[in-house]
Amino acid sequence: MTSLSPQPSVGRAHGKLILIGEHSVVYGKPAIALPFPLVAAESVILTAPGALMIDCEYYRGALPAAPDTLQGLAACVKETLKLLGKPEY
Repeated sequence: MTSLSPQPSVGRAHGKLILIGEHSVVYGKPAIALPFPLVAAESVILTAPGALMIDCEYYRGALPAAPDTLQGLAACVKETLKLLGKPEY
């Protein structure tokens, strides 16, 4: 049984500028990157009964019905729920 929390979960992150070596870090090589606080993202997660919903600049509605441009996000949510042992939808 999942308990519903009245408190939202909030995540915030700022952008970064990668000046050189964007892909080289995949191979353990150095890169030059700087924080870029002028660009930021915030995510708020509210626990509520019913279908998973998304509310963003591009789409508002049920996550399973999200447009193709948000299918990467939908897949990420699905895998995260699986990892946490929570029901999908």
